[in-house]
Amino acid sequence: MGFIIAGVRSESLVVLDGIISQAAAIIACELKNEIKPALILSHLSAEPSAKYLTQYFGSEPLLDLGLRLGEGTGGVLATALIRAGLESFFGMKKISALMSGN
Repeated sequence: MGFIIAGVRSESLVVLDGIISQAAAIIACELKNEIKPALILSHLSAEPSAKYLTQYFGSEPLLDLGLRLGEGTGGVLATALIRAGLESFFGMKKISALMSGN
């Protein structure tokens, strides 16, 4: 919970992996609701409680692979997906700027 709050305070996005980190994030959000927009759900765990936990955040997990490993695998996969999306976005922005002469 403290790690999540500290991560958001340092202006970082925080990728939540699985139900344990999501449960900690819910407590963190109850203490500081303003952190909720900086949290990203990496994946929908195969654990039965996962759907209930994700409803709290009002957003969909990036991946639904049926993972139940407890090793942070969903977080690693989601982080790669986020990085690819950012590289694509900023790469297109650079190309657009070059084409417009800026």
